[in-house]
Amino acid sequence: MITTNLTISQLASSAPKAIRETEEVGVRGITRNGKAVAFLVSRDVMESILETMELQKNRELMALVKADKAGRIKFTTLTDEE
Repeated sequence: MITTNLTISQLASSAPKAIRETEEVGVRGITRNGKAVAFLVSRDVMESILETMELQKNRELMALVKADKAGRIKFTTLTDEE
């Protein structure tokens, strides 16, 4: 059974297995004395995080997101043209 957290000892004893499992679950917490001290993150999750950070640097896009959340954006339905 795959758990989301690993102890440092578990990671040290089987890093390759932990990495394979992280690819499946996305993120694994690494704990010491029951407290999360680090994380293993899959490539897919990391790429998603980096993409989100890149989008957040776009001030115009973020202004549109804020306007949408505030209900100030009006959407219209587009028709398909053949």
